[in-house]
Amino acid sequence: MKIALIRRKYDALGGGAEKYMHNVSVGLLQRGHELTLFAERVSNLPAGLEWVPVPKPRIPSLCSAAAFHKAAQRAVSKRHFDVVYALCRTWPSDLLRVTEQIHAAWLPIRYSAFARLNPRHRGIIQLEKQSLSSRHTRYVVTNSELVKRQIVSLFGYPGDRVFVIRNGVDHDEFFPPPSPALRLSARQGLGVRPDKIVLLFAAANFRIKGLDSALSAIARIPGEIRSRVVMVVVGGDKPDRYLLQAKQLALDSQVIFLGKCREMRSLYWAADLLFYPSLYEPFANVCLEACACGLPVLTTALNGSSELIVNGRNGHVVRDSDALMEMSGFLGEFASFSTERRAEFSQAAIEAAQALSWTRHLDGLEMLFARLLSDKA
Repeated sequence: MKIALIRRKYDALGGGAEKYMHNVSVGLLQRGHELTLFAERVSNLPAGLEWVPVPKPRIPSLCSAAAFHKAAQRAVSKRHFDVVYALCRTWPSDLLRVTEQIHAAWLPIRYSAFARLNPRHRGIIQLEKQSLSSRHTRYVVTNSELVKRQIVSLFGYPGDRVFVIRNGVDHDEFFPPPSPALRLSARQGLGVRPDKIVLLFAAANFRIKGLDSALSAIARIPGEIRSRVVMVVVGGDKPDRYLLQAKQLALDSQVIFLGKCREMRSLYWAADLLFYPSLYEPFANVCLEACACGLPVLTTALNGSSELIVNGRNGHVVRDSDALMEMSGFLGEFASFSTERRAEFSQAAIEAAQALSWTRHLDGLEMLFARLLSDKA
């Protein structure tokens, strides 16, 4: 098929949405599809992916997303495609993949009433509303039931036209430590003693992924158990505010800031639990990768990948990032588990991720592409 992809930025080494774009592009090219990417800027394009540059507006816009939408649609309309697959807020499209937070749901969580008056937000909401109109978009793909519910309730989009196709994980890259020695080596690389319980927090944006809540929850663990806990923080965000918070909570000797790390697998192997109290996220790939490596997860119900987690089996899900006492209670309980009990959680995490592959994800997309062609026939 001749498929148009619309995404403002393409970077194979970027964040979750960019990595998704890259994995899907490579997979579809390998399956023989002809792909044309409409984007403003690109980096590390795979061979065979045609790029049509979308020009930036000469006059800055209050809503740059809306400006890109208009320019991209003008470019796409000049060509014929079997399927137009949008990976950002734009319309019309045959298939829209929701990659970012639903802005209408995110606003009251992230911004004050005054901040919401910013015209930029109104522009994004309007673009989102038009993109998620059944008149403009034939089908919608999400990676969680959470986002599907939000789309149906907030925009009245028909539920039978929203398909949940979960992200895949590369099982050749993310897998459990093949031996106890490799896990021990990974922990030694962090300078962590064998008797410590290692919590891993990994995020590009510390605030919206709930690092302040994570630190506050750890501080509420009873003293004797808390002394056994070490948290490793990974990500390129500025740590100053959180270093101060850790010091004020008397946790500064128990929190290790590593900065940005490209190689995550050894960190998953070294840790005992992924602690990810996100404020809101459609589907955190870090949770899926962690599970694939045998790492249980503590997260919030406002993270779509919480749908992989079963309380008391492979982690714990709390209502939101304000549930400090519940998070603290689970952390204290988890830290008191026997080695055998933690191994059971680890095995259950592996099982939760086992069926989620890029092959399965691409099969789901191709099913929708074929359905679209049938609809047009």
